[in-house]
Amino acid sequence: MAAPRDYHSVPITAVDVSTNQIVDAHGRQRFFRGLNVVYKVAPFIPLIDRFDPHLSFNIDDLRVWNSLNLNVVRLNIPWAGVEPERDKYDEEYILKVRELVRLCAKEGVWVVLDAHQDIYSERFCGNGMPDWSITRDEGYFGTWAFPRPIKPWPAQYSPDSKFPLIGTPAIKEYDLTGENWGPFYASDACTRAFWGLYTNQQGIRDHFVESWRRVAVAMKDEPNLLGYTIMNEPAVSARTFFRWPYNFFLSKISTERGHLLDLYDAVTNAIRSADPTHLIFFEPACGNSGGHFPRVPGCVPVKGESKEERAKKEEAAKAKSVLSWHYYPTPLEPDTWVAVFKRRDGQVRRLGCGAMLTEFDTGFDGGKKHDHVLGTFEACDRHLISWIGWQYKKYFHVSGCPTDGSLVDHEAPTAVVRPLYAKLFSRTYASAVAGELKYLHHDYATSSFSMHYVPKGTGDDAITEIKFSTEWHYPHGFEVKLEGEGTRWEKLDEQTIGVWAKEGQEVVKVSIDAKPALDVQEAEATTEVR
Repeated sequence: MAAPRDYHSVPITAVDVSTNQIVDAHGRQRFFRGLNVVYKVAPFIPLIDRFDPHLSFNIDDLRVWNSLNLNVVRLNIPWAGVEPERDKYDEEYILKVRELVRLCAKEGVWVVLDAHQDIYSERFCGNGMPDWSITRDEGYFGTWAFPRPIKPWPAQYSPDSKFPLIGTPAIKEYDLTGENWGPFYASDACTRAFWGLYTNQQGIRDHFVESWRRVAVAMKDEPNLLGYTIMNEPAVSARTFFRWPYNFFLSKISTERGHLLDLYDAVTNAIRSADPTHLIFFEPACGNSGGHFPRVPGCVPVKGESKEERAKKEEAAKAKSVLSWHYYPTPLEPDTWVAVFKRRDGQVRRLGCGAMLTEFDTGFDGGKKHDHVLGTFEACDRHLISWIGWQYKKYFHVSGCPTDGSLVDHEAPTAVVRPLYAKLFSRTYASAVAGELKYLHHDYATSSFSMHYVPKGTGDDAITEIKFSTEWHYPHGFEVKLEGEGTRWEKLDEQTIGVWAKEGQEVVKVSIDAKPALDVQEAEATTEVR
């Protein structure tokens, strides 16, 4: 079935810098739940004309999302797809991605476009950046062959594939398809490639910037476009391995405050030349929760401008910027939810922008990751954070894609939802809050939901919208309770209730509780009365 209402009739194009929350044109805070759809190899777009348990993102997939109240997708549009050869931009590919964006609109799903990359290029067992953009230094003191010094042997290549040959001393199968690919970020060839991109060696950065400008030209008028992620997990960079600081985290700081912010400024300005409206999502150098940027992208200080002019420019940039961060515990950063989320909160307040958790592990793995996913969801609720999990399907098992996907059965020929994850992902939440959200909680065991907010606004537009699933949480109905002056609620559609409240009061409380199943005698008595 199609989305019951036009969810994109109210544009979402700003951040409230006082609360660090994304807001819509009515001033309501907006919250998002979704998954990544990242097709890492050519043709860089999933199947959209038919369902496939591994390779599609079509209308059947979107109806699954709609039924579970998922309202955002982080969709890959890599540089390698936009400019596969130098100076040859694939406008047809951009239009195919736009077709998928429009398909998402039909089911009420917002889109964050993502120039995804991992380990820069397929030449390094990664993806995202075109091979022609790899820069290196020649000569005796030149760039080491990939994957040195991570492994002593150089990779071997075949003319039939861009990826290194598997089964050689340098590259084993698990290096490409397993969880052993991450260390290749530290290879001399990879860090040198990022350094060349960030510093515009051979004009490489100019091409990346122009690719984004062309994407913005094509996408700027799409009503369900939420924004653009400049680059996924940008890596630390160095001219040579020997010039790395001894401390990896110092290298992250110097990368973010220097070369990476320069690239972000250039891309932001290019996007803004075509699209002054939509949000810019920017990521720290690959690591948990946030970075060390001195400011958001797109507000470069100009010599001679007054403090007032600079402050005005910075405030405008903050209101269009979203810190896109990831949560993956690693041996280098084995932080708990508490530490990661607290650090993120501080960084976002310092930068004065919005934030969204755009990657964390939501793979099914036979159900083994259920508790981890639930814990992350609950942490996001406590910190009032929107989230996008990694990722919907395997697509191609390259550099970190889940072998059995997440929501749908990876062996079924049709879109069969996994019950364990359907209940997990369809948790009740407020997608729009007419005011300032202060508290949000959904009890997984009982399906009880509660939220507190300070109401703002008057009239029909000042409506708080709460998404729920009858099938997975309230099969026997639910009861809504409101605390506050002038409060009322009504059912907007089969998955949404609306709440109105009088402006000016300290707090409004909303709770939703599942009704118990009637026993046989009570059900018969109820039937007789009717």
